Amino acid sequence: MPASASQTPTAEFNAFFEAVYEELLRIARAKGLTRITPSLDSIALISETYIKLRASVKTKWNEAEHVKAVASIAMVQVLRTYLAKKVTKKRGGRVVPLSLQRDPLGEDLAPGPNMEEELLRHLDALAALETVSPRRAHIEMMRFCGYEIPEIAQALGVSTATVKRNRAHVRKVLSAYFASDDARSAAA
Repeated sequence: MPASASQTPTAEFNAFFEAVYEELLRIARAKGLTRITPSLDSIALISETYIKLRASVKTKWNEAEHVKAVASIAMVQVLRTYLAKKVTKKRGGRVVPLSLQRDPLGEDLAPGPNMEEELLRHLDALAALETVSPRRAHIEMMRFCGYEIPEIAQALGVSTATVKRNRAHVRKVLSAYFASDDARSAAA
């Protein structure tokens, strides 16, 4: 649903967002985010994502797939912000160091003890990586939202080999980060 040349950036964004809304809702539901964060349901997550993206209407939106890719990244960022507030409140304002028992961004995302904290820890690491290497962090965030390697490559305008290399690098960086973080927690 391309926007006409006479539409404002806001109207153009709204048209594209409307075109991908159902797909974003499917992504949020498919990843089981509402099971992990029942107080932030899928519709609320998509609404918060819309608000976050609407603030950047100066962006030139090329097509609905572009909006979906950017919205997927924003959805992960919104989830991180939500979890950070919730976990901090739950822990009385303090952060509790945790050992990452499994990859919360993996395919088998399921609720369990400390799942919110584990997921937040991983999303915090991705946020830190985003400040140094945005593309690598965005690839991992898009994968979390269910994108396949070819879809990520197309959305970012890179080859599938580049996406695979970047994912492998991110996994190594995160493994090293969590290993050193676990060692610091054990020594404390």
